[in-house]
Amino acid sequence: GLALAAVAAADAGQSEHAAALAQRAAPHLTDPALLARLARVRASVARERDEFDAAHKVLVDTASAIAERAPDRAALLLYEAMTAAWVAGHHPSIADVTGRVAALGLGTPPGSPPYLPAVDGLARLAAGDPGRALPPLRELFTYLRTEDHRLGLRERASIAAWFAPLADLENGVALAAELERECREQGAIGPLPLVLLLRARARILLGRHGCALAGAADGVRIAEDSGQRHYAAQLSGVLAYLAALTGDETRVKELAGTIGPGQAPPGRVWSAAAQPLLDLTLGRHEAALRGYQDLAAGPAAHTTVALYCVPDHVEAAVRTGNADGVRELADRYADWAGHTGAPWARAIAARCRALLAEAGTGDDAVHAAYEEALRLHTDDGRPFERARTRLLFGQWLRRAGRRSEARAPLRAALEAFETLEAPPWAERARAELRATGESRTRQSSGQLALDRLTPQERQVVRLAAAGLTNRDIGAQLFLSPRTVGYHLYNAYPKLGVSSRGDLARHGLQAEQTEVEHATG
Repeated sequence: GLALAAVAAADAGQSEHAAALAQRAAPHLTDPALLARLARVRASVARERDEFDAAHKVLVDTASAIAERAPDRAALLLYEAMTAAWVAGHHPSIADVTGRVAALGLGTPPGSPPYLPAVDGLARLAAGDPGRALPPLRELFTYLRTEDHRLGLRERASIAAWFAPLADLENGVALAAELERECREQGAIGPLPLVLLLRARARILLGRHGCALAGAADGVRIAEDSGQRHYAAQLSGVLAYLAALTGDETRVKELAGTIGPGQAPPGRVWSAAAQPLLDLTLGRHEAALRGYQDLAAGPAAHTTVALYCVPDHVEAAVRTGNADGVRELADRYADWAGHTGAPWARAIAARCRALLAEAGTGDDAVHAAYEEALRLHTDDGRPFERARTRLLFGQWLRRAGRRSEARAPLRAALEAFETLEAPPWAERARAELRATGESRTRQSSGQLALDRLTPQERQVVRLAAAGLTNRDIGAQLFLSPRTVGYHLYNAYPKLGVSSRGDLARHGLQAEQTEVEHATG
């Protein structure tokens, strides 16, 4: 009874209560399945307290104790131990898990998730070997898409997180939407902040910044309400990153201040990436370079967030005359991009090559690399990065004296940045376009009115635009129908509308497919 109560408390987000129940139950159990479930509850709570050593110990010790009787459960625990060690960037723990797997002589039982190959893959990913790291991670990620996996919400969320190193963004956002819907339907508050974090990350990478903002803000609220500080910190970092994209320096500092210096590396990584991105957005290349150098040398250097920052690091280095210092980093990014097979990743690798070629290889090499990048960007699903490539290409063409050629990529970049609500980037493209002799006025579309909404109002409005009633929206967001009505009442005048039917003309249907995934 205590064991099941502990699991139920964890699913409900009552982590401290869950830990107390698990500790009371553990000494009285012999069933390996229950011991494994309790170990996962205790480890989850330990991670919330930033006690990564304690989380690691309970997982690997329990795995060793049950390996002979329940090898499948032991494999799951070792996978979760490796995941925690990888996220924390704790290389001794990574080595310890690898050693335990070898000592126990475990194999993957037929029909079971391929956790043990993924353990090896994560160790290789931490060591910078994407060629051997990605195939086993892809195998595990693909297993999640099968119809008969029968995995729990937490297990599925843990596996779904590997969409980022695999560069599989569309499947990542779809899985996160599916998991969010199930969490809300089941009232599973415990795993919901992690799911909202995954969904916000995928949305950012796909350029869906407005939806990412609303989802991350909702995640912070739920994580704080359920006492999950670890996820509240990560989600606040995501909000800081989004603020950096819009050049909102005050908001970036405000959010960074909510993440204390004692927060473990996983909680700080998005915040650490936000400040140099803000500097890059505002054209402060020296400061951006220092920030990216700190990130690349810190405990989160091996993480996917740091990997995705490499192109920004390269741009800051080239703009400050430090191209030679990032050539090896750019090569590692290109190696990873090639092994993912994702066109967008290879496009950005080509953009990095173009930037580095600007530093001395010659005009033909620069032009060829930018052309390759734009060819790979075609329908690649990352409009923000495609716009950045066009901006850089147009900027290079204009500086090379080819002003008429520069206008087409600069126009396309400007239109994309305006659509994606990225004012500083749009202003940069507009300034470059002016330098070619063409003037463009600022866009004043209804979409920009969304900037006036709070994150909660934006989320409510998007769901209302998708056709949900106040009661349905309340059930999705854990709000009362009255509170939903209050948010709509405040949002309508900000958008210049008077009813649900008017919402469509503000571009809210751009995200409707994803909303439908989330709402079933």
